[in-house]
Amino acid sequence: GLVAVLQQSIYVASKHVFSGLTKSAAVEYRDRGVRINAVCPGLIDTPLMGRIYASNRELKAETDN
Repeated sequence: GLVAVLQQSIYVASKHVFSGLTKSAAVEYRDRGVRINAVCPGLIDTPLMGRIYASNRELKAETDN
C-alpha cells in the first residue's frame, strides 16, 4: 500500500486505507498525548509468492526493492 504495483490497484488501495487512517489518527490525537503507529511488513517469501512471481516477472522486478 505504500508503492504502486502493476495490476494490483485493489490490493494497494486496501493497504493504503490503514496507512492513511493511521497517519490521520496520529495527527488527530497527538494533542492528547496519544501515539499511533503502524507496522508495514513487506512481502513474505512463501510458496504462494514464488508461484505468483514465476508467472509474473514484471511484478517480481517491481517488488524486489
